[in-house]
Amino acid sequence: MKKGMTSIRNGVEDLLCPFEYVGISQPANGTYSHQGTMANDIGFKDIKNPYEPYYAPCHIKCIYVWKEYGQAMWQSINKVRFADGTINHITFVTIHDNSLTAVIGTEKKQGELMGHKGNKKATGVHAHIECAKGLYSVKDWKYNSYGNPCFPSEINIDEVFFFDETELSKNHIPSTYKIKYLKDVVLETSSNKEPLPLKVGDQVKIIKTGNGSSFGTSNTAYGIGWDRKILKIWEDRPYPYQVGNETGTTGFYRREALEKR
Repeated sequence: MKKGMTSIRNGVEDLLCPFEYVGISQPANGTYSHQGTMANDIGFKDIKNPYEPYYAPCHIKCIYVWKEYGQAMWQSINKVRFADGTINHITFVTIHDNSLTAVIGTEKKQGELMGHKGNKKATGVHAHIECAKGLYSVKDWKYNSYGNPCFPSEINIDEVFFFDETELSKNHIPSTYKIKYLKDVVLETSSNKEPLPLKVGDQVKIIKTGNGSSFGTSNTAYGIGWDRKILKIWEDRPYPYQVGNETGTTGFYRREALEKR
C-alpha cells in the first residue's frame, strides 16, 4: 500500500499490506527464528535509505509495547476483511522499529504512518510481522516448542493482506505464497443473500442497465462500470434508485444493478 491509501467495501475495511515494498528475507516457519510461527521478515529495497516506512493496514490500536525490541502489538478497532475473504478482528505484532513511538492506547487510522523497518535487536534492517485472526492479548503471546514467541493460532500474510500498490520483489517471495489483490475477493452480501440495502448518499458502481425514468417508461440508461452515488430513492417504483453525480442524473436503476462501494 501507499501512504494514505484506504479501502472500505460494504462498510468493512480491507486489510491492506502495510509495506510499499515486500521482499521476504525470512519466511513463515523459517529455519532460523520463525520455526513454528507464521512470522515474516520484510526486507528493504533502497540500500541508501533502508529504514522504509510502513502504514496502518486498517484502523488499529496499540495494546502493548516492548521498547527494547522496537516491538508493538496491535489490534483492529473493528472487524476487517482478510485476503482469504473472511471478516474478523486482527491482532498482530511488528518488531525492530528503531523509531518506535507507539504507547499503549495509540491509534492509527488506515493509511497513516505506523512505523519503520529497522534493526533494533536485529542484525539487519527489516520489519518482522506476525498476524493472528481474532482478538488476542499480550498474555497469549508465548514461546512455542522451538523457543519462538507467537500467538496460539497464526495466519500467513498471503491470507491476511491485499497487496494492491505494493511492489513485490521478483526473487524474494516464496512460490508457495498466494498473493491476493482486492479484485480477488468478491464482496459479501447480507446473510439472506440479498444485496445490502442502499441509502441516499451511498457510493455505488453501476453493474447493469437501468432506465431513464423511475417508472421504467423511458429509454435504457447505461453507465455500466461507472462509480456514482444515490441521489434519491423513489419508493414503490420499478426503478427506484436515482443515480448520478454533481453533473446530474445518470439514470434510474433496480437494486441488483448497483454494487455498493
